[in-house]
Amino acid sequence: MGRLVVPRLIVFLGVATLRFALLACRARVEWFAVITSLEQVACGVLTWWMLRRELGGSDRLSWSWQEGCRLLTRSWPLAMSGFAVSVYMKAGQLLVGHLLDNTSLGVFSAGMRIPEMLGFVPMILATSALPGLARWHKIGRAHV
Repeated sequence: MGRLVVPRLIVFLGVATLRFALLACRARVEWFAVITSLEQVACGVLTWWMLRRELGGSDRLSWSWQEGCRLLTRSWPLAMSGFAVSVYMKAGQLLVGHLLDNTSLGVFSAGMRIPEMLGFVPMILATSALPGLARWHKIGRAHV
C-alpha cells in the first residue's frame, strides 16, 4: 500500500471511533463539526509532512500556476464525478432528515460512514497501483 494511504486510513478510523464515542455520550452537534474539521486539518498536515519528508525539503515543493491551471482544466470530469457521488450520498440524509426525526437522521448518518469506508478501498488500490502502472506505461512506450 502507499506510504500516505495507511496513515490517512488510521486518521479516518480514529475519527470514526471518536464519532461513535460522541454518539454514545450524546454530544452536541458542535463537537461533530469540530471533529470533522480536525480530521481535514490532520489529513492536510499529514499529506504535507509526508511529501516534505519524501521529497527531502521544501525546494522541490514549488507551485506553478501554469501547471495548476493545466491540471484543473484536464481534471474537471473527475471533480464533477466526485461532486455527483457526494451529492448522491448526502441525498439520502436529506430525505431521512425531512421524513423522520433528528435521532433517526443521526443514526442514518453514522451508519452511512460504513459504505463511505468501503468506497475508500478502490481509492487505496488506485493510489497504490498508480506508480506501477505509470512505470509500465512508460516501459511499454519505450519498446514500441
